Amino acid sequence: MARRIGDPVAVALGAGAGETAGVLGEHGAVKVLTSDASEFAEYLVVPKVDALQAAVEAVSPAAVLVVSSAEGKEIAARLALRIGSGIITDATDLEAGEEGPV
Repeated sequence: MARRIGDPVAVALGAGAGETAGVLGEHGAVKVLTSDASEFAEYLVVPKVDALQAAVEAVSPAAVLVVSSAEGKEIAARLALRIGSGIITDATDLEAGEEGPV
């Protein structure tokens, strides 16, 4: 889905993030940002939001896609507030429009 609007960049967090990077590349990510910091092992969303915010600032993506789970929705909501963006949950499709992703 991400490939429809640009070159996909993935973020892998937690133990084994380095090994996960290769798998994400095999699935289409052109770049993978990783961090294996110990705080990602806990059910704490703030460190994950911090990491995603840093990733957004580093690559300026057209959109940020997050897994549709309770944790993913909380992370997406907090990230949207921090970066001044909107949020769409439970999206099932994505395409490039004239003014950006729709």
